[in-house]
Formats: sequence, structure tokens, C-alpha cells
Amino acid sequence: MAMDLSDRHANGLARHDLRVLRERCSRASDGAFRNFNESEGISTAKGARRLIAKISRSLNGTVWAHRAHSDRRGTYAGWLIPVVHEEEIAVCCVSLRVPADSAARLRQWPWLVVPKHAIARGHQRLRDADWRAVQSELREAALQAALVQILCMAFGLKQFAIPAVRGLVIGDVGASYLHGKTFIVPPYSRR
Repeated sequence: MAMDLSDRHANGLARHDLRVLRERCSRASDGAFRNFNESEGISTAKGARRLIAKISRSLNGTVWAHRAHSDRRGTYAGWLIPVVHEEEIAVCCVSLRVPADSAARLRQWPWLVVPKHAIARGHQRLRDADWRAVQSELREAALQAALVQILCMAFGLKQFAIPAVRGLVIGDVGASYLHGKTFIVPPYSRR
């Protein structure tokens, strides 16, 4: 059901979303890195697949996308997860590389940082108080963020607009990630 949301109500929803998500995402991320740190030296593809399964279980419920594959050079996996802070969500890529001839490496870096303001505008402009509606928009934008970052850097662009399901995430291009500023929907997105 579509509803009109005031700025104050939308900001309250965004603050509530961040508060609820922060603990859940932090617990999941800590569990994933703990599983990696506690794993013994992995030397086989089977061990790598077990570690990927353990990390996936830790991130279950918070992961926005996941991909894994193996080839003769090693086993690789990636997860797209939100890392929630008090005033923003950093959508991060967590990458696990287990090359056939060396030690496993797990690292994390942001692709798209979305401030509380953009989350509030998402609620307001989608006319939906449910976090899942805003999350689906941010997830769609985050899946395209790495490619948009590369293209923006190649062409020297300072701003970006990434299409989502029903609108656009717009913002600035940073040195190593995209910084979303707001979320707009038609008719605003036509300009």
C-alpha cells in the first residue's frame, strides 16, 4: 500500500533500519571472518568448499549476492554484504581466494556507500515504510556499482546515476568506491 511519508517519518524509518541492521550485519560479518581465522591451513579444493559453506552460513540472512567457482588454479568465492554504521550502509564485496599453490586470502572492501539520507529518500519516494522495498533498490544498484565505478574512473566522471528496480541511486564517484547521495524515482529521474 502506497503512503505519503513526511521527511521526519522517512528519517525515522531510515534511523530505525540502520539500528536494526547494524547488530545483525555485524554479527554475521564477525562470524564469517572468525570462521576464516579459525580454519586450519586449507590446501585442497574440498577444504575450500567447506570454508565457503561455513562463511555462507555465517552470512546467511544478510548477504545480497553470492558467487563461487573452482578451476584448476584454485577456488574463489565472493559475497555482497551490507556493513552498517550509525549513519550509512557500506555495501561491501567479501572475496575469498584459495589459489592451488598458496594460502587462502579473505578481504573486504566497499563498492557503494549509502548514507541515511538516501535511505530516507528511498522510503519517501517509493512511498513504502518497509525496509525490504528500499533494500531491493539498493541491492540492484550495488550489483552494478563495480562496473559503474570502473567506467566513471575511465571516463573521468565525478557523478553517477545507477538504475535500480523503480528508481535511480545518484551520487559522487570516490577514489575507491561510489558514494550515493540520494534516491529518486520518476518523474524526478527523467532529468
